[in-house]
Amino acid sequence: MCVKLCLKFMKEKIKKINWFKATLAAAVLLIGFAIFYHYVIYIPNKEDLIRIEEKVDKELNKSMLEACLEDAKTTSRDQWNEYCKVDNREIGTDGSCLLASNRADDLKKAYQQIKDECFKKYPIK
Repeated sequence: MCVKLCLKFMKEKIKKINWFKATLAAAVLLIGFAIFYHYVIYIPNKEDLIRIEEKVDKELNKSMLEACLEDAKTTSRDQWNEYCKVDNREIGTDGSCLLASNRADDLKKAYQQIKDECFKKYPIK
């Protein structure tokens, strides 16, 4: 008896619902949720991703600069040692020798140029 009465009541309520208003209300709620999602969830996450990407780029740039400077140092040291061998200079316990000032100056200038190129190629931000 109660079930029949409840079903009859629900059928009457369903018939009385204005479907246009219900659809309009659902659309407004959906649009509201979409706006909320965009401004509260999507944009902050996008900004976080941009910050993370900038941080990763900065760290990568720093690593590449360090590698470039280390390569420049190794190249310069190898050239210095090569001049030591060519000039038959005595090589010390630290693996280096004293060169004539003109050769030493040339090597120092070349080393500085390579370092400058590294800083241009991988600028510190």
